[in-house]
Amino acid sequence: MTQNPADPTRASHDSAIGDDGEPRRSQRWAEALPFSTRRELRVGERVVWRRRGWQLAARSAAAAVATLGGVGLVASWLDREAPALAHAFGGVLGLSLSLLGLVGLAGVCVARHSGPFATSAGPTRPRIWPRVGALVAVALTVFATAWAPADALSSLWLRTPWVAIVLLGTGSAALAVWQRLGLLARGHRLFADLRAATVDVYSDGVARVDVLPRSRIVIARNGSAAGHFALTRTAEIAAPQPHAFRTSLPRGIVRAGVDANTRLQRRGLTVDERREIDGHIHRLRRAAWPSVASLFAVALVLGLRMLDNPDWHNLVDVVAIGWYALGAVAVVGYARRFAAARKLELDRDLRWVVTVDDVSPRASGVARLEVLPVSHLAWTQDAAPALWRLYGA
Repeated sequence: MTQNPADPTRASHDSAIGDDGEPRRSQRWAEALPFSTRRELRVGERVVWRRRGWQLAARSAAAAVATLGGVGLVASWLDREAPALAHAFGGVLGLSLSLLGLVGLAGVCVARHSGPFATSAGPTRPRIWPRVGALVAVALTVFATAWAPADALSSLWLRTPWVAIVLLGTGSAALAVWQRLGLLARGHRLFADLRAATVDVYSDGVARVDVLPRSRIVIARNGSAAGHFALTRTAEIAAPQPHAFRTSLPRGIVRAGVDANTRLQRRGLTVDERREIDGHIHRLRRAAWPSVASLFAVALVLGLRMLDNPDWHNLVDVVAIGWYALGAVAVVGYARRFAAARKLELDRDLRWVVTVDDVSPRASGVARLEVLPVSHLAWTQDAAPALWRLYGA
């Protein structure tokens, strides 16, 4: 082509028409695997997953009652039998948080897999030695607290590990509860999937994952039935445009480090691609709940400490600093996501991507790489979507 239109977006709209004259369609992906086909849910699978759905609800309720009831009873018993120790921990509330932290860390150490959210390789098992080390550290802290005098908790050597236990343990427990609630909230979708009796199959010819379409629960991997509940993320990816019209970059764009066999151009984003970017923007901005929850926890814990003992030192000691650190990490994390969303918003409004072409004699004519100009994120690599795009809603 020798023609250079002024608006690359219009050219990309034309390139969205396939060789057969039909518009290109977006494709759904799960765990870096494209949608392949849809099959019928077998009767045996329907029975198994209906039973597992009811078992999940019953076990979740039993675990919540047992955990909260046990923590409350033990905290009340310690407050009554060891008042000096209870006062050092901040009363019943402090004891409850500490015990909940112990339960949370213990749960992480003895869990069989990484959690209900699956990865492309399926559930993973963390290495055993970090678990053993964490359990030993927790046990030593508990034994040291039981044998040490009550005023030992005011020293850094014993107070610091308890702060770590509370922060890490309660954080792990909160994450586990959130994931479990996510599973329970999909209960009605699970039973709707079972009534519809269809399964989406994602496959690249080597790996395969079978997913219930509404609840996004994985029921099989590589032909083997899943042994536990696992959610997966799916993403609607705009079709690649390997043969789209490309034109020169705007004036003023710096071409740094480009060799003789590389050519930088641009092409316009299709309507589907802009819609996909918009989805990533909304997903990044929705992730404010960890920051809000962390700040609420910081304010609640420090406020209750001040009510129990109105001393300004409670706002600057090692316990308070630990909670401040937790809140700061959550806020900084969300700020980075918000900044990333803003860059993607600018990319969406620009409506074009930078293409990196190989102009050597053996080149295929397909762009090796496409990059969003503001966020500098890879958009496609060898006409395949970049990995970060494949893990969406």
